[in-house]
Amino acid sequence: MKFSVLNVGQFADVSVEFGDLTLLVGAQGTGKSVFCSFSSSLRIRSM
Repeated sequence: MKFSVLNVGQFADVSVEFGDLTLLVGAQGTGKSVFCSFSSSLRIRSM
């Protein structure tokens, strides 16, 4: 599944392709939690 985000939080233009296991790794303040919250809220709405 491919997931794209435009102009949300710290993200100007981001695309992520999810596999069976996808890990988000990065320094503090890079948007990992924002990305997880945003993708989680979309998944709930699409059910």
